[in-house]
Amino acid sequence: MKNKIIKIIKKSKIIYLGYYYLFSFVLKVVSLFIKIDKKTILFESFAGKNFDDSPLSIFNSIKDDPYFREYKLIWILNEPDKFSIPGAIKVKNDSLRFFYYAMKSGIWIVNTSIERRLSFKRKGNFCINTWHGTPLKRVGIDIDSKQNLFRSKTQLPADLFLVQGDYEKKIFGRDYRIPERVFRSTGLPRNDILVSKKNTGIRRSVRNTLGIENRFAILYAPTFREYSNKVGAIKSDQYIKIKGLLNLLPDDFVVLFRAHSEVEEVINGNALISKLINVSKYPVLNDLIIGSDLLVSDYSSILFDYAITDKPMIAYTDDFDEYQNSRGMYFDVRNELLATDNLKDLATLIKQQSKNSFSQETHNFKNKFIDFYGHGTDLTKKIIIDELTNR
Repeated sequence: MKNKIIKIIKKSKIIYLGYYYLFSFVLKVVSLFIKIDKKTILFESFAGKNFDDSPLSIFNSIKDDPYFREYKLIWILNEPDKFSIPGAIKVKNDSLRFFYYAMKSGIWIVNTSIERRLSFKRKGNFCINTWHGTPLKRVGIDIDSKQNLFRSKTQLPADLFLVQGDYEKKIFGRDYRIPERVFRSTGLPRNDILVSKKNTGIRRSVRNTLGIENRFAILYAPTFREYSNKVGAIKSDQYIKIKGLLNLLPDDFVVLFRAHSEVEEVINGNALISKLINVSKYPVLNDLIIGSDLLVSDYSSILFDYAITDKPMIAYTDDFDEYQNSRGMYFDVRNELLATDNLKDLATLIKQQSKNSFSQETHNFKNKFIDFYGHGTDLTKKIIIDELTNR
């Protein structure tokens, strides 16, 4: 029911404006009776859907830090009962308690927008937006204009916005209208683990869990295609579509299929297929990046994360023209990476790259688009402490 209401609000400008002005006014009145507490820090990942990403990396860093001993840490979650989070108060998303703690918290640490297309952020709510990836496909006002969508009345909330380099600054600054002074070149905290000495243990654990200890693991992580589902849930048929690749690969190769977080239904995702494992529900994406040997993607921001590892990447772009016309991209990925639109050629590229643990094409991609990585969590924690100290 909630998802249906959200879709109605997004598609109807008149309904959205009524929703925006009414509820923003109500929340502003209520906020007059709620005092902001600088010692309350709110965390949210993907609008409450997940307990992961950069907000979790920052949370793990500060929850046992003596500096934050007296701080109240809040996690916003769609299904709080599913998680055990020592050191934090769990709050159900979009409940009255959510709006209370959002207005009360001195610091927000989020990776998307938190205002639910409303306006209730106050001057005392200091928002650190880690965002959730480097854009290849168009975002913000670019996608609004391309898909004839009306623009939200609220801007992306951010007193500080974390980026991995100048490429992101340019795009986010223009398409989300974020001032230059707001950006901090820290890298994404969630990606620190990709260059950590802990990788060996994580890789071993992931591969044992999935039963792929002695196999060459291909992580297949396509983006979502919202234009293919005009009504209803965003679905993905990529799980079945990629079956044709399997017969072209050696028996000791395995494909790990990871649907995009926006995908609500993987068609035939429960089907048991030889050499293909659906890992869409696997809790930590970075574990799969560490545990795999090669990435196949298309227009997803995972390319920028995986590039940090220098392992081989291949862009499978069988619907490039359709995606470009429907969603749009900032550059042609086929000019930056090994790429093909043919399954047979894809199998050939995979077999060729399986001999390498280092890819020069991936390394060049990283050097072109990623300027900062490996220290995002520590740098962000320092920013938080400086902000609290100077208030």
